[in-house]
Amino acid sequence: MKIVEAWQSGFNGSGIIVSVVDDGLQTDHSDLKANVRLEGHYDFVDNDNDPYPPDNFRHGTQVAGLIAAERDNNNCIVGVAYGSKLIGVRFMGSSHTTDITEAYAIAHGYNLIDISCNSWGPPDRSGYFAPGALTAAAFEFGGRGGKGVIYLWAAGNGGTTDNCNADGYANSIYTVTISSVNAKGQPAWYSEVCPPALAVTYSGDRFNRYMTTTSNLDLCSWGMEGTSLSAPQAAGMVALALQANPNLTWRDVQHLIVKTAKYQNLTEDTEYGFTLNGAGNYVGQMLGYGLMDAEAMVRYAKNWTTVPQQEIYTSNISSPYWVLNSTLYAESETMEVERTCPINYLEHVKVLTTFQSSQRANVELELVSPSGTRSKLMTRRIFDHRTVDVVIRVLCVYDLSCRIIKYSYNAPAKA
Repeated sequence: MKIVEAWQSGFNGSGIIVSVVDDGLQTDHSDLKANVRLEGHYDFVDNDNDPYPPDNFRHGTQVAGLIAAERDNNNCIVGVAYGSKLIGVRFMGSSHTTDITEAYAIAHGYNLIDISCNSWGPPDRSGYFAPGALTAAAFEFGGRGGKGVIYLWAAGNGGTTDNCNADGYANSIYTVTISSVNAKGQPAWYSEVCPPALAVTYSGDRFNRYMTTTSNLDLCSWGMEGTSLSAPQAAGMVALALQANPNLTWRDVQHLIVKTAKYQNLTEDTEYGFTLNGAGNYVGQMLGYGLMDAEAMVRYAKNWTTVPQQEIYTSNISSPYWVLNSTLYAESETMEVERTCPINYLEHVKVLTTFQSSQRANVELELVSPSGTRSKLMTRRIFDHRTVDVVIRVLCVYDLSCRIIKYSYNAPAKA
């Protein structure tokens, strides 16, 4: 990921503040304390300014080490952005969280922090989950003087029996979703099908190498794996890029990752392999645009031109005509974009769909662009045994998509 090369170019995250939104942060850990801010923290569980977790809650401290553990102190590790500063936001640890608690945690310090690292999400493999109205609104607060906080998000660990589009946090346009590859450049055993993913970093894999980081009680953690470790590495690399160019907006950062990620040495499953999209980029269904490259990010960031203002266009299919080719396959009509549409280039495609099925685990959704790029918006999720109606918002980050294809492996579903 060329992190050392980025350091050698003079970047270590200095001046950048990263919020770790998790189950707490050991603020006096010997490998972290030099990079933990004295103020700005909050504990939404105990309602005080101390994010220090109970002894058995170590996840946030593990995440923090990968971002900003000290360098050259003969301790656990060195963080990707070892010159950056951390604040802890503890909101997990109570019996359950509420929409208002999540919203406060997401928005906390939005005019202080530059990056928010989130290695949490709903349960894997079953159900559809979305942020509540308050949390969804919190993502839009902006921050950073209008440039927008950069929200890094772990893609999830459900493996190929899951799809991160069932996670309404990972598929928000305001989050940078990051998945994992193992030391061989293959999807880790837990990596999900994830059209919203922009890129990947290395992480542990029980069949290859594990990772090391900081832990509670002033200890180190070994044998670590999961996309929870990929998001903080990505957060560190974004911190390096923001040091190189503090004027990058949240959308600039997404474009920067797409431009600099490398797919060449990665291996996707044949079904979800890399394809050339209409914008001329290779993109995969599991690994996004490829492996993040810290050196390229800081190099391009230094002379980056801010992307134009965001434009939003909505088109509806209120009564799609489903052509039932068999009991297994149905195809919708093509959605034509009106000539008055002001959009010439696409960043995100969001689809809101409602359907009924006696076995919704077997329903698949695919988006196909005019250039032929196919995005697996929803794939089979064999552990989702629910039969209730579902309304989902799904996202892809490829190129213009114009028709929806739905497959049902049990009986024709209503849509």
